[in-house]
Amino acid sequence: MKIIFWNIGYVPGLDGSMLGYLKSGHRIFKTPTSIQKKLLDGIAEKIKFEDPDIFLYAEVSTGATRNEYLHQHDYLVEAMGNVKCHGVEGKYLRPSINKLPLHGGNSNGFLSKQDCKGQTAHFTKGSKSLIYVVEVQGVTIIMVHLSLQARTRAHQLEEAAELVSTVKGPVVMCGDMNIFSGVKELDTLIKKTGLELPKDLPLTY
Repeated sequence: MKIIFWNIGYVPGLDGSMLGYLKSGHRIFKTPTSIQKKLLDGIAEKIKFEDPDIFLYAEVSTGATRNEYLHQHDYLVEAMGNVKCHGVEGKYLRPSINKLPLHGGNSNGFLSKQDCKGQTAHFTKGSKSLIYVVEVQGVTIIMVHLSLQARTRAHQLEEAAELVSTVKGPVVMCGDMNIFSGVKELDTLIKKTGLELPKDLPLTY
């Protein structure tokens, strides 16, 4: 089975460089629909080329002021063309967070060319609390987007370990871990669950 996870960052079209932020940093607050569609088309083409069984992704918008109310998930579903199963859900459990600047419409989602069964859960700590649990071809995939705060992140990893331990059969955990201190932050998760880090993978940023 081939699985791809990607934090697409609401596709403002920034390359991460200082020059890029100086020239186009305003797109964080307002990204034209034309730019979003061009970038989403590029993502769709890349995913088609890689041909995964399931594509999971963080930071997709379901429509907000800053992205001119484009439903990015629906756009990707249409652009991919061979999607049998998909889902998108807001990242925040508390509705009040959606009313904060730059938070409305913020979601995570997945697209699968295989039949699947998806459900959601939430961490008890942290504003970004969404957990996706998707079963594809007998494999359970748990997708998370962990907190930027180290203490909250550690608590979320403890809860993730408990969730993994309830799964019967093969399980894969993926997502944006935000592990600023490195993979050592995953030691407790690995020890409690028996999960293994992928081997020979390059840095993904």
